[in-house]
Amino acid sequence: MILNGLRLELTIHAHEQFTERVGPATFEEIRDAGREQLAVGDYRRDGDFIKIYDAWWIFTIREGKVVLITCYGNSHFDVPRALAWARKHDDRITLDNFQINEGQQII
Repeated sequence: MILNGLRLELTIHAHEQFTERVGPATFEEIRDAGREQLAVGDYRRDGDFIKIYDAWWIFTIREGKVVLITCYGNSHFDVPRALAWARKHDDRITLDNFQINEGQQII
């Protein structure tokens, strides 16, 4: 199914996860930029995953809208494939933001 003709929305939960895993952005910034990208086909889809606004999300289609439900964050790896691999090997992957807070020491 082509998603370009659908309107994009996101849940409060998805917005909260985005700010935790990616960085600060208002609900409206994410929604509006996501809508623009969706309209021109600037997204990547893999099953129930979509990469839009430089982050991976779980989405559903509800009442003719693409609804971003959960944000998995932005990553250099393919999140859907990594999650499938982790599930297959009874393993986990971390989805947290890797930014280092000022004063935090890495050992």
